[in-house]
Amino acid sequence: MLGNRIIPQTDPRLHLADSVSINFGDQKSEIRNEEVTQYNNDDAEFNPVLHWVETVRRLRSYPGFDPSWEVFKFFDGTSFSKITAREIIVDIRAAVDCIGYKKLGFTGRQVGTHSVRSSFAMMAYLAKEPVYTIMLIGRWSSDAFLRYIEKQVKEFTRGVSKRMLTNETFFHVRGFSEPTDDNNYNDNTTARTITHYRRDIHTAVFGRQGSLRHQLRIRN
Repeated sequence: MLGNRIIPQTDPRLHLADSVSINFGDQKSEIRNEEVTQYNNDDAEFNPVLHWVETVRRLRSYPGFDPSWEVFKFFDGTSFSKITAREIIVDIRAAVDCIGYKKLGFTGRQVGTHSVRSSFAMMAYLAKEPVYTIMLIGRWSSDAFLRYIEKQVKEFTRGVSKRMLTNETFFHVRGFSEPTDDNNYNDNTTARTITHYRRDIHTAVFGRQGSLRHQLRIRN
């Protein structure tokens, strides 16, 4: 599409489209003809619009083209065949081995066709995409995709330790299951506790100037 206008597949400007909508006929979820839209990201190598334009033009170049053909149909110049899962696995593993273990942390023998989907979930999550967006684009009907989020990936925890410091402390709101006698509690109790802690502690608790941890440091 270009804006809100559908561009015919025969249009020579098809590669200039803003977005592409992909129809998934049959799925394991038994939902038929579900569509997912991806936008042109202006990336020269990983552009969903350009890749699908190339796929459409490949199919339309075959003799006897039929709009009902699946995208995995292939013509070698003599006969038609289907691109198999085995062929896709070979290409994926070759790409992984080409990038290398040192950069990825795994080898080609450790991936398969399902790795494409799990990689999408991981990359989208690291990009901080909302869970519902990942579900819609990945066509998950539940949060089952979370099992693809590999916690051992080091980028997963990037910035977590820093964001944890946003709140120095938090206040626990007591519920009915934890009754307290407000008459026996006052701010002086807290002050005495902190003073006692400062006097008796034997190990330093470091922190930024003015922070709660800084208040609890040893004072000379």
